[in-house]
Amino acid sequence: MKVKDIKTGQVFNIENTPSYPKLKTDQGYVDIRDNIRNDNGNCDNLDAEVMPLESLAKEYGVTADEIINWIKLGTGITLTKAE
Repeated sequence: MKVKDIKTGQVFNIENTPSYPKLKTDQGYVDIRDNIRNDNGNCDNLDAEVMPLESLAKEYGVTADEIINWIKLGTGITLTKAE
């Protein structure tokens, strides 16, 4: 799967880097760790993997609800556990 194939609202990583999660937006993506936004499409053809919130929570040793709150605080975007 490529970055351009990820759906808006999904959390993913690029080239097998689960400690660097991204959130797909309509314009590109937001790096969840530092809130850096990428909307120029320069990563669209890189390999990507969708990360369920539970996997991301496990990576950081927190709950899925904490991840949802973390994303909301950093990006202003509210996710649900279904995403």
